[in-house]
Amino acid sequence: MTLNIICAVVLILAAITQGIARFPKPQNVKIKSLNLRSVLHWDPVSSKATAYDVEYKHVDFHQWSVIKQCESTDKTECDFTDSIRHHYNVTLRVRARSGSNTSAWVETEHFCPLSHTELGPPSVTLEVESRVLYVSISDPLENSTNQSLKHYYTQLKYQVTYWKEHEKMIELDPSPNTSIRLEELEPSAMYCVEVKTVEDYYHVNNQVGKPSKVDCKYIYDNDPTKVVVFVVLSAVVICFLVIGCFFLVRYTPGYVKDLLHPTWNVPDHIAEFLSRSSEELNVRCVSEEKFDAVSVLLDDSSRNTSSVQSYEQSNINDLIASDAEEDRRKN
Repeated sequence: MTLNIICAVVLILAAITQGIARFPKPQNVKIKSLNLRSVLHWDPVSSKATAYDVEYKHVDFHQWSVIKQCESTDKTECDFTDSIRHHYNVTLRVRARSGSNTSAWVETEHFCPLSHTELGPPSVTLEVESRVLYVSISDPLENSTNQSLKHYYTQLKYQVTYWKEHEKMIELDPSPNTSIRLEELEPSAMYCVEVKTVEDYYHVNNQVGKPSKVDCKYIYDNDPTKVVVFVVLSAVVICFLVIGCFFLVRYTPGYVKDLLHPTWNVPDHIAEFLSRSSEELNVRCVSEEKFDAVSVLLDDSSRNTSSVQSYEQSNINDLIASDAEEDRRKN
């Protein structure tokens, strides 16, 4: 009786073993982790109606736990970021099954997110001013929460590499600073910058993260920003002057006329002086005309002729005096 039971158990175990052996197991099982987002990947099994189970356990324990979102999944990947804390050191395993057929488990190597995740590229912004290149660095973000990786890696550093186009690269020592100033750059040249994240506390074997996108800036001999600002300000001032002149001419024409053609009055003392000079000139002209009295003795025959001449001379004198008086009145 006991022998029969033992034989039955052996046959059952053999059947189970054969069933497991016949069903193929997942291949190329590996973990990909970037910025603390961790995903288990594997190649699909050839059977159409196949489901997969994923489990994990701490390296110091023997009990396996099911990752619920990856139980009986038809996908060939399992995102276990939210199931395992970042500081846990774990082992994962995956198997394939179809109906009553189940494959053997395939285990991964030990994995700790903080130590094994790959650090993504930081964001880099470049600005040029007076032959100086300013490099601004933004921390890479944790994929699931968009939180800075400095929340988990307090000793996060950045390695800046820059070079003049088509020349040798210059690599700076890793620094925790997120603002870097590159000086003594040659003018009229193109400079390029690349930044990598460095973490040497948890990442013993993989200290350097992915490089940022290469960004280049042209170093001008003169700062183009100042030229642009000057041109813009000049244009604004000219526009205001033109608009001001338009409104001045449009709404205050009398003021503009007085401004362009001012009225000029002769000062009082100069006008008085000119008036006096004119009067004195007229008086002087009249007073300068002197006449001498002449007595002529004539006989009776010539007396009548002399009387006529004397009468004509008197009329001439009266006419001259009348003209002088009229000129004086006009002045």
